[in-house]
Amino acid sequence: MKKIVLMVFACLFFAAPCGCDANVSPQPNGSGSKPDDGISTGQAEETAHAEDPYETIAGFYRDYIYFEGDRDEALERFLADIQAELDIGGEASLYELESSMSELFGAAAGYAVCDINGDGSPELLVISEDDYSIAAIYAKIGKNPVLVGAYWSRNRCVIDKGGTIYVSGSSGADDSFSASYWLCAENGDLELIEMVGMESYDGQTLEELPEPRYYLIQNGAKTIISEKEAVDAWGGFPDVYPENPTRDAGLPYKKL
Repeated sequence: MKKIVLMVFACLFFAAPCGCDANVSPQPNGSGSKPDDGISTGQAEETAHAEDPYETIAGFYRDYIYFEGDRDEALERFLADIQAELDIGGEASLYELESSMSELFGAAAGYAVCDINGDGSPELLVISEDDYSIAAIYAKIGKNPVLVGAYWSRNRCVIDKGGTIYVSGSSGADDSFSASYWLCAENGDLELIEMVGMESYDGQTLEELPEPRYYLIQNGAKTIISEKEAVDAWGGFPDVYPENPTRDAGLPYKKL
């Protein structure tokens, strides 16, 4: 289990430059410009019909959340349905999705279909009604939906009205991070803007360190920093719980 968690962290560390040529100049903590003035909701009504894959995926979530039987059975059905609809990725992505779904069973949740990166193509966001955190993000590459990421209480995701995605995670007392991302229009990957964290395992080799260390990643380069510098950098990120910027992002929310 620890190995899988570290694999998830490693994926986050190296989700950095995606070769995205979108008309975006992201800056640390989401202060960069982008093609429009914020999240676009104009596409939502166009795409909200039965043939749209986003509505199909939302239906899978609805069936799971309101399933009247055992949660394990519900999860098995959900994973079979979702993997028949799209490629969710490898072992780390499956772990993320299972962790996210474990907290949604029987919970109040909804979704939003909107263009979060200004490329003219909407994305699907699954949202927990409890705290307005993002449970999952899906994007379309061509006409095919892909899983961008799935999130849960120890890997919490929020989004601001400008479309910057923030993730704060922890796999233990000595492993935590906060990061900001922009969704790359070309391939549906998250392009890292900035990340600050503390690690007890090397993010690349997964070897245990003699003592925890602090780091900052900007422009694809990782720098080891002091604890004070890390605390200062963490201060530049928004709160992800209980208040978070998703509440004020203007998303066209629909209840599942």
